[in-house]
Amino acid sequence: MSGGGGRGPGLRVPGNLTTPTLRWPRLTPPRSLAGEGYTEQNEAALGTSPKSEVRLSMRLHSAPRSGNSYKVRLLLGLLGTRCEVVDYDTKAGETHAPGFLENVNLDGKVPVLELEDGTMLPESGAILYYLAEGTPYLPEEKLERAQVLRWMFFEQYSLLPNLSRPRLWRMSGVEITAQRRAELERLLEQGYRALGVMERDLGDHEYFVGDSPTIADVALYVYPHLCPEGGYDLEGYPAVRAWLERTASLPGYVAPPG
Repeated sequence: MSGGGGRGPGLRVPGNLTTPTLRWPRLTPPRSLAGEGYTEQNEAALGTSPKSEVRLSMRLHSAPRSGNSYKVRLLLGLLGTRCEVVDYDTKAGETHAPGFLENVNLDGKVPVLELEDGTMLPESGAILYYLAEGTPYLPEEKLERAQVLRWMFFEQYSLLPNLSRPRLWRMSGVEITAQRRAELERLLEQGYRALGVMERDLGDHEYFVGDSPTIADVALYVYPHLCPEGGYDLEGYPAVRAWLERTASLPGYVAPPG
């Protein structure tokens, strides 16, 4: 592979994307909001705090395998911020249960940050921005803040969809039909292109905005870190690999699920 190129070496597509089931650690004991196990006790445990009640800490509604949820857990670790974590089984439909939709997020998605007063804040980017306010992870200068947002948008539109799906297919053991193989080749091509953009930007500095890590780095980290599990080869992206190692050495770093 050429260094930082837009394509992988011949875009080799794995013939068999089935891998052994991975064990994902839960940060809190599993609780259910859906199915026969749904009880009033579970609803009380996972429901929102009344608006009049001020919680001792924030509560993160999360999912163990969610890359977007991991971004928030990573920033919380880097900031040393206390937060209760409640994990949901998205495959079992727990985030689409009536209690979740009514009390946590009408959109049926995680992560959602529940603030001390019970206010719910969904969307990982919004949560990162909220948590980083007043910390070194969000620059004060106007243009630098805009650059942080630029990379967060890049992650959502160019990085996440292309790097996450091949890994999801491999983990799920889906059948690679001719149609999926063609789509996989397209995803890999676009994914390598996005990695090339990152590689070139990191060519002369250590982080994406300024001289220290920001929430841009937090948002960008998870999918390049995990993408080899989906068949990507980062050998030709030395600047990206060095950046991944720098991020993993930051104080308070939290390892992604795996």
